[in-house]
Amino acid sequence: MITRMTEQRRTLLRRDTTISTESEFALFDARGRPLGRRETEGTIERARNEFGSRMRWRQTEVVAEVAPNAIELKICFSTVAEIREDLAAAYRILGRIIAEMGIRIISTSQPTTSGAIGEGLTHFLSTDIFQKSAENLAATNSVQFHVGIESFDEGLAVYNAANRFASPILALTQCAVIDGRERGRAALVAEFFENLPSELANPWNMQSIGDYEKGMESARQRVEEIVQRMAPERIAELAVRYPTFVTTDGRVLQWTPDKIFQPARMRLDKEVPGMGLVGSVEFRPIDGQPTLQATIAAIELTLGLLAQPLTHHTDTLEKADRDIGSATRRIAEYGLSAISWNGLGSTERTHRQAINGIISLGLVPEQLSETSPLDGGNAEFRVIQNLSPEDIIGVNHRRFMRSVGVD
Repeated sequence: MITRMTEQRRTLLRRDTTISTESEFALFDARGRPLGRRETEGTIERARNEFGSRMRWRQTEVVAEVAPNAIELKICFSTVAEIREDLAAAYRILGRIIAEMGIRIISTSQPTTSGAIGEGLTHFLSTDIFQKSAENLAATNSVQFHVGIESFDEGLAVYNAANRFASPILALTQCAVIDGRERGRAALVAEFFENLPSELANPWNMQSIGDYEKGMESARQRVEEIVQRMAPERIAELAVRYPTFVTTDGRVLQWTPDKIFQPARMRLDKEVPGMGLVGSVEFRPIDGQPTLQATIAAIELTLGLLAQPLTHHTDTLEKADRDIGSATRRIAEYGLSAISWNGLGSTERTHRQAINGIISLGLVPEQLSETSPLDGGNAEFRVIQNLSPEDIIGVNHRRFMRSVGVD
């Protein structure tokens, strides 16, 4: 088993490995007022028409997110070799649409809105089961990508490697002062994760598909235990609101991988038989960056580490590796010093290993050659610490638009 895993890690990524990205943005009018749901839907419809005519070679979608003024840009079925160009092309199209409509746009990890998160299945665990606000979490981790996998063993190698350096990536890419408060984005994430059941928050120690199925069932059972301790009238209310997930006697049904909170999670519900994919591994702890270039740098940093076998081990995750709560608390306390976690040593070594990984794929690490945007949010704090929320929105809107070549 160790030999096979070692070999898979040496070829964890290829130039033709399927990569899909998801980027979340917040929309405002010219005065900095968050758009309402209906206004946002109008922008989405415009964007869908534009992307349908300009990016026919790539499946690209723009969908509504949970906040009323938030959208998500999906680039599906790109590759390691093509994702940089695809991301740049999609961001430029989005920038032109925003300019023509006379509205403002920023990454949702930038200060956005205190508007209520809408009800729905996306956050029902957070808001209705664990009784936590989803607003802080919804304003973070707003760039995700999926690595397409052709077998469970391949996915297992990606899953274990990605979860090992998830915390350093979280530390490097934390970006925003949330709603004008101090630079504490990682602390907000840590607070959210702190009291979550370990069955949902901590990466599982997996060696086989049986371990995956056991992890899924353990998570479902843990949530069911929480539900069944609720008052009967509360259970009845949940059963009415979420009839496909909760029964009137408190049983939890239809448990799916998107209800797991791990930083990198196995998505066997994302199979694409026509492309030979049995699913994907979703990497989530990347904060939305203010510019196209910084976003590409964050993604390339992660892909480079996945491609570089020196950054992870050949064995399975140990318990200490799986304690995401402890890891995020360390990041909240020490910021970039969390890069030393798991032996990566320093930000310089991390970047160097990532660059080596990118080069090993035959790519030129354009964005990683300038790594200053990824400094754990220090530069962002200096830019916006003395600005009003309205000015912060304006500054970051202009930075995004310049980064995609639209003034």
